[in-house]
Amino acid sequence: MNPADCATEELAGLTFRQIRTQLARAFEGYCKPLRITEESLDWMLVGQGASLLASRRLLVGGEPAGIALVGIRGRTSRIAGFGVFPEFRGRGIGRWFLERLVQEARDRGESRIWLEVLLENEPAVRLYESAGFRRHRTLAGWIAREFEGVFGRAQEIDLEEAARRIVRVSVPDLPWLISGEAMCHVGGDHEALALGNAVAILRPTESVVQIRGLTVSAAPTLLQQLAEILRHAASRWKGRAWYAAPFFPEELLGATMTQLGFARDLVQGQYVLDLEAGP
Repeated sequence: MNPADCATEELAGLTFRQIRTQLARAFEGYCKPLRITEESLDWMLVGQGASLLASRRLLVGGEPAGIALVGIRGRTSRIAGFGVFPEFRGRGIGRWFLERLVQEARDRGESRIWLEVLLENEPAVRLYESAGFRRHRTLAGWIAREFEGVFGRAQEIDLEEAARRIVRVSVPDLPWLISGEAMCHVGGDHEALALGNAVAILRPTESVVQIRGLTVSAAPTLLQQLAEILRHAASRWKGRAWYAAPFFPEELLGATMTQLGFARDLVQGQYVLDLEAGP
């Protein structure tokens, strides 16, 4: 690869449909099938705070070759999606692209960059670690085909208030996808239940209840309250499977989810690059 052939450009000049199409190309052949829908792209842009000015399209010889969605919060950014099109892989282009994104974050004066990656995606893990990213924690997803419910004391609360409680009560380094800031943008098809300081934001459908957000802390009382909330919800939505995407810190919630009868599903690494530690 000749670096002189590579360049990047903002996504601000692309249409929503063009961004969606090129993200889909970037994730072709991914270790887990990933379908980029209008809803999921909207969540990346709005819920995850991806900036069309900070996000980039990769060009090789003037031809589109990859795409990266980048979100910004203050002096911190997050790579929300990153990929190179199949026909350009294996040439070192992904490394050049990642290094370019890191340099642009430094140029913006940011202090760190976050990202998440499935641990079974070994080529991506190697790329990020070789670029200086270190694993901050392990994130797990959870599934339950049958979840026995017990009616409890949990009460429904406003979604915005639930998001505020997640900010106040949870550990400060939650993955962006389950942070209170992201939960402010969930739609009206979600419901929030609370007990004491604990909150669960859930998305029930006819067949599945998806856990979208939780107050996350190592405090035993809060974990007990979370367990009661989830049992209460299971009694309300009987006969449905349960699912949580792999965004939840395993070391903080793993024991509670296992005790409730959930099985661990996908596993991700939450990675961080400290930019103030030097180039």
